[in-house]
Amino acid sequence: MIITSPVKFDDGTTFFPDGQSHSWAKINGYDSAGCRITNIVGHDGSDYLKKCPYCNQIFHAVDYGPAGRYTNGPRDQSRCIPHRNYN
Repeated sequence: MIITSPVKFDDGTTFFPDGQSHSWAKINGYDSAGCRITNIVGHDGSDYLKKCPYCNQIFHAVDYGPAGRYTNGPRDQSRCIPHRNYN
């Protein structure tokens, strides 16, 4: 899914992309559209980076699929597409 900026993290900080690369410990929060986002570990200057909790690989947020899911509100996918379990 496409994460819309700015993002407000659960620790209360707000991140505004500035074209620079950023990294941080895995964190969750909400994007400006109110969608829950999880497992964010950085921003490469153009897109958010997420770490799949299954394979521990880091991918661009859009690599988790174009659509999120709905669980107590809109949210992103936690696992990358190759490791998503639909069972």
